[in-house]
Amino acid sequence: MIQLKSIKKEPGQLSRIIVRALFLILLAGLHPIQAQQVVKAANKQIPPFLITQSDGTPYRWSQLAKAPAVIIYFSPDCHHCVDFSRHLFNNYDRINNKQIVMITYQDLSMLKDFDTKFNIKHYPTIKTGTEGMKLAVQRYYGVMQFPFVALHDSSGQLIRTFEGEQPFPEILKAIQQLK
Repeated sequence: MIQLKSIKKEPGQLSRIIVRALFLILLAGLHPIQAQQVVKAANKQIPPFLITQSDGTPYRWSQLAKAPAVIIYFSPDCHHCVDFSRHLFNNYDRINNKQIVMITYQDLSMLKDFDTKFNIKHYPTIKTGTEGMKLAVQRYYGVMQFPFVALHDSSGQLIRTFEGEQPFPEILKAIQQLK
């Protein structure tokens, strides 16, 4: 047990105690992250999502065709997500045979602005929607950074994921190779 008298005599001891306490708190906080990574690795199918599209209509995972699907978790106000989206839409003709679902947790007004900015209605194989604060898809994949891209084959099996800022040519190539 540390006594207050000994701390006063050794001023550096208090800072060491604080550093140790912060380290223990940080270490304790890592356990949920490790658990999420285990869950992320165990999830192999397309998540059972329900999103609201910018026009207010619902869109469910069960509406996807038995074809390759790309699930993108993003935020319309994320700079990396906007850059990623710009690349995605500029290369649409190279991936228009894939189903793409872009899911956010942000409110519908932000999604509407995003859809208007990128003229989403001109991309028939791309659906955008919000899951709101349910965060079911975010938890399912264990998303920690945006944009998050999950590639599923035509049977719904998870093939590969990309998280955070990644080289777009690599993601594009992986999307094109989906079968």
